[in-house]
Amino acid sequence: MMKKELIGFLICILLIAVAVLPVSGTINDVQIVLQKPQNIMDKAALNSKGNTLYVGGSGPNNYSSIQDAIDDASNGDIIFVYNGTYYENVLINKSYLTIEGENKETTIIDGSSKPTDGLYFSGYPNRADYVVLKGFTIRNCGWGWAGSGIKISSKNNEIMGNIISGNNFHGIYLSSDNNIITGNIITSNGAYGIILPNDNENNNITNNIIGLNYYDGISLYYSNNNIISDNTITSNERHGINFYHSRNIITNNTISSNKGNGIKIICSSNNIIKGNTISSNNGDGICLTGVMDGYPPCTNNIIYHNNFISNNRQAFEERSSNTWDTVYPSGGNYWDDYTGTDKDGDGIGDIPYYILGGSNRDNYPFMNPDGWPEESNLPPGRPTIFEVKYYPPKRWNFKFVTQDPNGDDIYYFIDWGDDQKEEWIGPFASGTEITKSHTWTKKGSYAIRCKAKDPYGDESEWGELEGTRGCPTIQKINRKTSYNGVLMGKHWVLTARNTPLSNHK
Repeated sequence: MMKKELIGFLICILLIAVAVLPVSGTINDVQIVLQKPQNIMDKAALNSKGNTLYVGGSGPNNYSSIQDAIDDASNGDIIFVYNGTYYENVLINKSYLTIEGENKETTIIDGSSKPTDGLYFSGYPNRADYVVLKGFTIRNCGWGWAGSGIKISSKNNEIMGNIISGNNFHGIYLSSDNNIITGNIITSNGAYGIILPNDNENNNITNNIIGLNYYDGISLYYSNNNIISDNTITSNERHGINFYHSRNIITNNTISSNKGNGIKIICSSNNIIKGNTISSNNGDGICLTGVMDGYPPCTNNIIYHNNFISNNRQAFEERSSNTWDTVYPSGGNYWDDYTGTDKDGDGIGDIPYYILGGSNRDNYPFMNPDGWPEESNLPPGRPTIFEVKYYPPKRWNFKFVTQDPNGDDIYYFIDWGDDQKEEWIGPFASGTEITKSHTWTKKGSYAIRCKAKDPYGDESEWGELEGTRGCPTIQKINRKTSYNGVLMGKHWVLTARNTPLSNHK
């Protein structure tokens, strides 16, 4: 009897252990980690403990405006809004609220074309963090160059199941971190469908329909580590997705019939673009450009397992160097204008597909859409080394970054070129910039190199400091000149050019 009781006790312990194990999502063949942020679970738990306030309807003590209900609400309350049209511009300045419309098609917030936002999630002084907004049509907000359907300046919010359409400026202006934008219809807005204007990270934009916007469907500026997945992005007046100096994961989207490019990437490195169907765009399916000499190039972007179909030009690179395939047989992309053959019948073309505008190529083009096999693991991308700063008397700082296609943590091996090495430091989260310092004591020419590996031991190719051959040198500037925003005075500053390294003077 004691044995049976012991066995029963052990089974219970195992069941409890399984229940608390973390769950990671998979996207097609690569296990990109789409972990639901912990804040969503915390938020739901807190919100469920609040009171419910009602707006509209015929019940006693119902509020006549959404703003009045928010003003009276406490953290954790639910604000339920009955069907109707509410002509107001709403300020959300409390946390852990759920604001829910009765029906997204008939519960309408109309901004009356005032030059302000339809709904503003306050970031200061009273923050609107951990707020759920769902079930509304948000229209007619903003005027001219001011006001969006929704502006978010706070963190850890979830915008889900809304229609954000017919606003005079942006659909969503997302100016913060750790938010989820999911299940919305974002169409026919006067500028961008969604814009991340500057330094916005760790947002998840997923399962939205984004189309017919006057500029881009989604545009990102200096914004990193965001995930854009499983969206339909179609028929925008310019580009489907537009990057500028940004590093993100773009996966499993349908990007079609945009009047510009499907994806436009400018001066951006270490993006992962995987599993998308990019079709019938009037410009390029994907365009990567460094703009002009003197600007950062597009480097170390990993572009694979995408379907390129009937675009005006399938892909174009300018001042760029990127990776268009993975190891055999994981392979590259499907190109519907590929003219090669597959004599060995492995589903991969016998000759490469060449990318217009440069010397890069997809070495393993697939013969059929979605023809790639399942993969258990892929190595990290080639690291990028950049952002050089000088600190007297002889110390320089460098930044290193790369992405892992599987979302795994990354270890770095840094070779400073002077017999000094940093051997497999880490782990660091995929896409996280790390800063390391080094001091050289002798004159010379030094090639700084870095490679990355994941926890399974798969290593990337070597990355080198950007420059002619990755050799550091110095450049003199006068007392009134700033370098990277720092007034340097009469110092020598390290830059990436192919000339010898001199001592600080």
